[in-house]
Amino acid sequence: MPEQERSYTPENEYDIQLKIRDLDYSSDLVNISIISSLSTGYQIFILELMLSPDDIILEDTYGKDIFKLSIRLLAEEKMPIETLDFELMYLDADHSFGQEQSFAQMGQRDRKTHSITTVCKKPFKSLNTIVNDVYINKTIREIITELSSTVGVKIENYDSENENKNKITQVCIPPISFYKVIKEYNHNDLDPLNGFLDQRYGIYDGVPSIFCQHDNKLYIRNLTKQIEKNHAITIEQISNDNNNEIVEKSMDGINFYTYSDIKISYDGVAKVASISPEINYIVKPKDKLYHTITKTTDDIIQSYSCGVGSKKIDVEPAVNIRKRYVKGESGNDYSEIQFNSRLGRNLSNTSMVQIDIERNILIDNLLNVGSCVKFKPNTLEYIDYGGKYILWSSEINFYKENDWQTTCRINLIRTNSKL
Repeated sequence: MPEQERSYTPENEYDIQLKIRDLDYSSDLVNISIISSLSTGYQIFILELMLSPDDIILEDTYGKDIFKLSIRLLAEEKMPIETLDFELMYLDADHSFGQEQSFAQMGQRDRKTHSITTVCKKPFKSLNTIVNDVYINKTIREIITELSSTVGVKIENYDSENENKNKITQVCIPPISFYKVIKEYNHNDLDPLNGFLDQRYGIYDGVPSIFCQHDNKLYIRNLTKQIEKNHAITIEQISNDNNNEIVEKSMDGINFYTYSDIKISYDGVAKVASISPEINYIVKPKDKLYHTITKTTDDIIQSYSCGVGSKKIDVEPAVNIRKRYVKGESGNDYSEIQFNSRLGRNLSNTSMVQIDIERNILIDNLLNVGSCVKFKPNTLEYIDYGGKYILWSSEINFYKENDWQTTCRINLIRTNSKL
């Protein structure tokens, strides 16, 4: 049952508090999943609570009430070493209602699991605000900066390396959400306004990523250059031999370790065959009837995707005879940036590494999707799969046994599977 004030004194490493209105639901909370992914634009929180139907029906927690979630990691002396506060808004829920007597009875009612999906209020509001404007002789950065100011989001990071600095003669943005305007283009989305700027002009001469963190700060990154930078975190796989040194340094929120099996998937050959080794874009510049821009997947992999080391995808010679022609592209005169951007992104995740971490950890850096991660295998079989990756997604799961425990599943991507 929710409480007016919490009498619980934390005795475990994590102290987690959930408040809705003026009631404390901390003791009813049994599971939290925090999902961060470059495919969503902002974090998604799934909260599981053990509640009586009365707590849902009579308290009417749907929609309008803000969920205030606080997660603190405590040191041995119960001093917080990391505190994160989230202001969440309700999206949807799955409720389980069992049989009850016709009339409410005094005392404890049967409690059922209720799963509630929420998102951080400010990022959701900012990214889904409708924008509509016309820009004359502006760069992509200038347009995004002005739109960000309009919707009230702060640009915390905007990579300058290989950004599109072309001044665009005229950009007419129809009434669409801010996120659709600035997000990276996805060819699988049938919405013609999806990734409005990136689809038509290209945000980067490389792989763009857009993510708004829980504190309403916007990160705009060129993943092609991010993977070349110093890594933000290191994940080390521990072999069967005990390694106390790795465990000891893992409390800093920068170094992590795993005992679990590593799952590796690779579909580089299939993607090259699907995209075609040579792609010819037929565009309409303003001074002639048409112009053909030819791109090859080899060039994209070498210069515009997320390759490391050898930066190669070897395919059968039979695949290399394929050519593809794409018409109907508006283009931006003779600019090739938009095509480098979309093809680079299509080939950026041909190799994916899935890693599970099972221990109570500092989580702030694991929420920072789009950053560079170094994977260090300590077993001979995995050595070639080590090196730098991009943090594509993380799912941090808090579950209550006697105390709060944590697991985290992360997905790392890059173009080539081996160094």
